[in-house]
Amino acid sequence: MQQRKKSSKKVTSWEVLGKQLAEFRRVAGLTQGQLADLARVGEDTVSSVEQGRRRLQADLAERLDTILETKRALSTAVSTIPTHERYPLFAQDFIEHEQTAVTILSYESHVIPGLLQTSEYARTVFGNAYPPLTTQGLEEAVQARVDRKQILSRDIPPMMSFIIEESVLLRPCPMW
Repeated sequence: MQQRKKSSKKVTSWEVLGKQLAEFRRVAGLTQGQLADLARVGEDTVSSVEQGRRRLQADLAERLDTILETKRALSTAVSTIPTHERYPLFAQDFIEHEQTAVTILSYESHVIPGLLQTSEYARTVFGNAYPPLTTQGLEEAVQARVDRKQILSRDIPPMMSFIIEESVLLRPCPMW
């Protein structure tokens, strides 16, 4: 008899929170579009949050708590999300490995590598994200990017080698 493989997919706090939001919305008898209209956001935002693809921002959580009468359940959940989950799911393992790496080798053909980015450069990169980030989301993403640089001040920082395409260095700022 063949055993079933266990799923190795991580379930993030954002996915759990998204499912809670979807349930609160359904109990309130609202569609995603109706909730989006009441919350003054796009329907795609509500959909992305419910699917755990987009982080629920604190200000939106407060509006949704009021609309859905959830007694601050969403706001409280957002404020207790673990710090390491502020990174997108696809990057979480990478960031964890980066924090303990002995050697970091990087090749970039489009942007300056994250560990070398200034906050202004990171703000420009994240400012071009699609779907667009809210002002708060943008600042949180920039801060998370800047916080990654803490590995450079470890007692024994990693050995690093960066290869960057010349066009990236000649470009005054990221443009897409």
